[in-house]
Amino acid sequence: MRIHRVIINNFRSIKYLDFKPDKINLLIGGNNSGKTNVLQALDFALNPYKNWHEGVVTEYDFYNRNTEEKGILNDGTECTGINIEAWLSDFVNGEECQNDWDTCLEHINNKNEIISYDEEDNENAEKILRVTAECHADLKPLFYFTKPDVGKRHFARRDKEQLGFHFVPAYRNPLYELSFYQNSFLSKLLEREELKEKIEKVIEEIGQSQVVLFEDEKFKENFESLQKSIQDLKLISPETGAMGLEPLGISERRTLQNFGLVFRPQSTERPVPLKNQGLGAQNAMLILAILHTIAAAKHENLVLAFEEPEQNLEPYYQRLLIKKLLKPATRNFQIFMTSYSQDVIKSFSFANTFLVQNQVTKHVLLKISQEENTTLEWRKFLNHLERRNKEEVIGGILARFVLLVEGEAEKGGLPVFSQLSSRGFDNVGVELIWCEGVGEMPKYAEYFKRLNIPVIALCDKDENLCSKKQRNGIAQKADLTILWTNYEEALLTSPELFSSSKFAEICCSEYDFNENRNIFLKNTFDAKEVPNELKEFYEEEKAQLKTCSDLEKLLGILEKNDLLYCYQRFFLHNSLAGVRQARLVAKEMCREDERNIPSAICKLIALTIEFCEGMLHGNSGDVIKVGGSEIAKVIQNNPFIVEILNG
Repeated sequence: MRIHRVIINNFRSIKYLDFKPDKINLLIGGNNSGKTNVLQALDFALNPYKNWHEGVVTEYDFYNRNTEEKGILNDGTECTGINIEAWLSDFVNGEECQNDWDTCLEHINNKNEIISYDEEDNENAEKILRVTAECHADLKPLFYFTKPDVGKRHFARRDKEQLGFHFVPAYRNPLYELSFYQNSFLSKLLEREELKEKIEKVIEEIGQSQVVLFEDEKFKENFESLQKSIQDLKLISPETGAMGLEPLGISERRTLQNFGLVFRPQSTERPVPLKNQGLGAQNAMLILAILHTIAAAKHENLVLAFEEPEQNLEPYYQRLLIKKLLKPATRNFQIFMTSYSQDVIKSFSFANTFLVQNQVTKHVLLKISQEENTTLEWRKFLNHLERRNKEEVIGGILARFVLLVEGEAEKGGLPVFSQLSSRGFDNVGVELIWCEGVGEMPKYAEYFKRLNIPVIALCDKDENLCSKKQRNGIAQKADLTILWTNYEEALLTSPELFSSSKFAEICCSEYDFNENRNIFLKNTFDAKEVPNELKEFYEEEKAQLKTCSDLEKLLGILEKNDLLYCYQRFFLHNSLAGVRQARLVAKEMCREDERNIPSAICKLIALTIEFCEGMLHGNSGDVIKVGGSEIAKVIQNNPFIVEILNG
């Protein structure tokens, strides 16, 4: 049995949510997006051990703190206050008939529509049980089977226990879950009916142990003296054994709760209680207990809602434990999980990952695989994302905005300049996404737009590098398209890099001139895409260039022939354009000084921030000013394209 569908009305930050979960569900999104409240809504409706008599519901559990807030049910009728409806399906071994559930069964078709069932006409219909949790102004929750003709039959604790729902919150206490408290994972794993007699024997032996106390003469003397004083007042029988000791209030449950886990760490000889272990170790042990509980529950249901399992765990343990958690031993297992960890998120398939978004009047959980009703070409693109660019995409999904770049150099260098800026991309939540070429940028733009993530695209204005058709295709998908010369020319707007001595210093930090002469000579001047003027100059001056003893001499010759700028631009593109190399160049250029950031890159960062803060606007032909400086002009409004000004 598993949860097939959840419809939430007016619970905490969730005005409305209709979600059809899979067997494995990872919920991701920003802070306050509603991830926790989805899990808490499930806990509200399905946890069999909530102590409702303690008044745990308050007005803060209602959307907008309004106990009279209206909502919409599955059939289109109106509800008031909190209403959480869960559909249960995938029954095995006749469990849909236990507890007389068969009277509450309904059927749905492949469109998730509730239908009147006829075995011949609806042979593919699926059985479901609908259950509802609701709460109104009296703050007293009601739980019942939703089927109209059973008269709100109570969905009782024993019914909930059959589902096996368990919520492990972010503010969890591993000590509780690893003790013998009711419904803890340790009790689920170790408690069995056959333990009852053994626990009773333990209690009996505790009672008999009083004999040892009376072996202490002082204890015996004081005890008998107290007994005689009480007998003198005729409050108890005058007989010798009128007063004794017995273990009181020691139930089976309390007896177990007095036992706690102890461990002997590798570095010590004596065992240490769990509470004295580190939080990381406690969380790792909790996850292992969960895994063993799952394995032991091969024929029982378990629905686990787990917030941020990565807490206090190093990445190695995160990956290892999540890998184990995603391979449960029982068919009747369903998991809902939230996480901020890239290592955890990467462990999940895109098909099981949902982006939680608050769209004001409703919440939505968008499946990031985006495979529904798509073309073969689009599915191939999605497969490519998951196989080759997964980490990049996850970073974008968790950002507020994405900036699409065509090359590795931009991906490597721009974040370095941004970090040095007094206000950079991180200030507004921008993530850079390398699209592996200008041809793929429209697909990346469409992917993020489908997830309602604003897209900024950075394109070269040179039509030899990015054709007008390609640019328009990108602009149609993006929210903002920024045109500039190209990354290498943007770097050369810095006087720091343009000088031959600085350029030589940066290049030689990556390549030793004498050991890598071919990189600076033949591999550059004879490269396929090298400008003709460089190729022709090399053919004419090859002998002289080969005699250069260091890079500065080579650059000096080029400078005298007005070819230095051309050589610098091509060398950056041809030999220093990888992510790591671009990062190195950016760091060497700036040396931690914001004033050394190239002017074109300063303008790009400023434009991006203006857009993200909703301050970038204008009509075609308008000049955009930031801080009193002209930095760009508007090329067109729809789609919105701006061009960074030179100089």
